[in-house]
Amino acid sequence: MKQKLNAFVQARPETWKMIKFTFMGLFGGVTEMGSYYLMVFVLFANTLPAPFAWWIFKYDKATDFWAMWISAAMGYAVGFILNRKHTFHADSNPALSIFLYVIMVVITVIGSAWLGGILTSWFNARDMAELGGIAAKPLAALVAAIWTYPVNRFVIHRKKKEPA
Repeated sequence: MKQKLNAFVQARPETWKMIKFTFMGLFGGVTEMGSYYLMVFVLFANTLPAPFAWWIFKYDKATDFWAMWISAAMGYAVGFILNRKHTFHADSNPALSIFLYVIMVVITVIGSAWLGGILTSWFNARDMAELGGIAAKPLAALVAAIWTYPVNRFVIHRKKKEPA
């Protein structure tokens, strides 16, 4: 079995990186989803449902907005560390990688939070608030995951070029 895995890795290194990126992302995703649900259903469960609207963000509950942002930051931090060390074995400047990653995360979190608000409101308008509270976050995260691999692989977690 180990020989087959090694042969697969040698024959398809990019596919293997995508697989590892997916699994490392699952760890970040578990962190993100777990902290989100903990905040929404436990920490903020007894808060008043004050609406929140700022810029492109419209939420029926302000606490959902904050839970979306905080949980995303936690999940992305875990993903950065795991992917830098275990997926891409990056040796580029860590400060530059962190800077670029923060830019990507801010753009991704803004998009996810915006989409999360739209999805939550959509579910709420159809009297499915409970389902919206559960489904909006992973749906928004799935959309974000589509563009984060190429950005991580080719922009953020680069390997230094070997001297000729």
